[in-house]
Amino acid sequence: MSGVEVVGAFAVGMQVLGQVEQAKAEAKGNRAQARVLRFNAQVVEDEAVETARRHRRMSVKREGENVAIIGASGLAMEGSSIDVLVDNAVEEELQALTIEHKGAMEAKSLRMQAGMLDDLAGDIEKASAINVAGSFAAGWAKLDLVG
Repeated sequence: MSGVEVVGAFAVGMQVLGQVEQAKAEAKGNRAQARVLRFNAQVVEDEAVETARRHRRMSVKREGENVAIIGASGLAMEGSSIDVLVDNAVEEELQALTIEHKGAMEAKSLRMQAGMLDDLAGDIEKASAINVAGSFAAGWAKLDLVG
């Protein structure tokens, strides 16, 4: 093997090594982003649960205020007065459930994005292996070292 062939083979090897390291770094970055998205998903879920809990607590407070207002007005706690309180309670709970559902859906979306990044990282690693084989073959062919 001549000096030119050695340098050419070294260049092919370095090119292939560069491709491998670039693919590893890209896959590692995607997996790191996926971990961040999963963490953010948990934060979103936790915040939604806490926000719904606070909403329910405030609902109880508002319900007590409404009962006091009805009582102070002299209205009997029957019929339409009770219907209004029940309707308010139902609406308040629906709002709390909506808060929780919205948080769960946002968290699910973040987890799906994380899964796609994990899949992409795996695809990058597979493609890297194929590119390495192609680069070696092309490099050796250019150097006319195959035969």
